[in-house]
Amino acid sequence: KKIAGPISKISAKKTMEMNIEQNLLTSDIKILRKHIADKNKINKISWRSAAEIERSLKWTFENAPNLLCPTLILQAGNDKLVDKGTNKKFFERIKSADKTYREYDGLLHELWQEKGRAQVFQDMFIWLEKHIKSQK
Repeated sequence: KKIAGPISKISAKKTMEMNIEQNLLTSDIKILRKHIADKNKINKISWRSAAEIERSLKWTFENAPNLLCPTLILQAGNDKLVDKGTNKKFFERIKSADKTYREYDGLLHELWQEKGRAQVFQDMFIWLEKHIKSQK
C-alpha cells in the first residue's frame, strides 16, 4: 500500500500481481469453481491504479462525516480481504441519522456469491424498499 504511490510516479503502467486467494471470496463451491476457471478475471493491477484506489479509500474515510444521505453498509463477518474493523469505524464516522450496518456472521467477502446470500438480498431489498417509499 505505502509503496504504490511512489512507484506509480516512476512507472505508472507497471503492474503487480493481486494474489487474491480465491477461496477467501466465497464458500459456495460451485461459484468458487467458476472463479478459478474464469480466464477473463483480472489478476494484475497497475501501480497507478493501486495508488489511486488507496488515495480514494483514504479520502472516503476522511470525508465520512460529510456523508449525510441514507447509508447501508453490508459486511461479511468472516471477510479476510478487507478489514471489517476499518469498515465499522467508517460507519461510525458517518453523520447521517439514517444509517444501517449489517454484518453477516460466517460469510466471506463476496456476500452476493455466498451460500447465505438470500438473507443478504432480503435485507438489502427491505432497506431499499423502505427508503424508496420514504422518498415518495
